[in-house]
Amino acid sequence: MRGIATVCIRLAFPSVAALAIAACASSLGREELAERAQTELVGISAEKLLACAGAPNRRATSGGLEVLTYVVRKDTDEIAHFCEATFVLKSGRVTEVSYRGTTGLVTGRAHCGYVVENCLR
Repeated sequence: MRGIATVCIRLAFPSVAALAIAACASSLGREELAERAQTELVGISAEKLLACAGAPNRRATSGGLEVLTYVVRKDTDEIAHFCEATFVLKSGRVTEVSYRGTTGLVTGRAHCGYVVENCLR
């Protein structure tokens, strides 16, 4: 019986490793998108942002600035990861993109990538 278990574990490990690698690659891709967005989305119009990112969770105006905040929350097992992506607009154009939240040690800003992925592809 011990031999069968060993064979099963040896056969299963590459599959588990492949899934883990795929998950990491996906997270790294979204993290890269989040980083790119901080420069590439500066200057786009509010209309374009709303078209690609959708309706924000919060919207506020103050002193000629408009602030759009998107919140992404992903719970995995017992860990809650979230990202708040904030876009500051002046005269209807994005002037700043910033992030805050607990997005995980391995995935970095990957959850922030969910907000901007349609804007950069």
